[in-house]
Amino acid sequence: MLLIVSVSGGAGSTLAAHKTVEKFGLDDVELVFADTNTEDESLYKLLEKMESNLKPITRLSDNRDIWDCFDDSGIIRTPTGACKASLELKQKPIARWVKENCNPSDVIVSGLDWTEEDRIKRFDKKWYPYGTYHPMAEEENKMALCDMKSELEHYGYPTQDLYEKQYPHNNCGGGCVLAGLAQWAGVRRDFPKRFEYHKKREAEFNKKHNNDFTVLRDQSNNTAKPLSLTEFEIKLKNNSVNLRDFRTGCGCMLGEQTNIFAELNKGRE
Repeated sequence: MLLIVSVSGGAGSTLAAHKTVEKFGLDDVELVFADTNTEDESLYKLLEKMESNLKPITRLSDNRDIWDCFDDSGIIRTPTGACKASLELKQKPIARWVKENCNPSDVIVSGLDWTEEDRIKRFDKKWYPYGTYHPMAEEENKMALCDMKSELEHYGYPTQDLYEKQYPHNNCGGGCVLAGLAQWAGVRRDFPKRFEYHKKREAEFNKKHNNDFTVLRDQSNNTAKPLSLTEFEIKLKNNSVNLRDFRTGCGCMLGEQTNIFAELNKGRE
């Protein structure tokens, strides 16, 4: 029986890999990473450290980034509202690899934790008839985000830029097409070159496909209409959009968080 850990660079899956190895041994564990080629540089350094700590990672990539995927398919979101790139660059490659390399007796390991019961149920259903294992949902591994960060430091992992800036996930360099206005304002502030790249590719995408598919939606005035990153940036410069703080953190740190959007929202109701 093999245990296949789908590592993403997130704290949960990184620790899940270690907990699985500690419980079942290194020889019975396989590490697999599906690359969107859009991740933060610190995430790739984490993967290198994981290989040093544990074993080589099977890396799945067709060399496209998320915008290459959107261009090829002509859409950003699937009809169900999911990210098209996540489907094509992460979910399908991992499922294909499992089908080609695993036996029905093998087990798929997630980094989902004890707070994600609904996601665990969906994960189990998706991978049936393979068995599943969720080490971070076990009683002995229940921990808050600050505990996870401390555990990662214990294993010698490099600091992750997105977590240090209190982004909720360590995915796609913060530029998630399912994130809201506030997080994209954060990307523009924290990673201006990254924001410019997404803005440029979105404009090129819509020119190429002659449509108005956009990352963001303007839901003011009880309506929902496409809002390009170019238009969003203008709104930010004009101070004409209200933003909620998207940043997250450990409960013990919430009182110390600085709301960077207070300045952006200054002077407005």
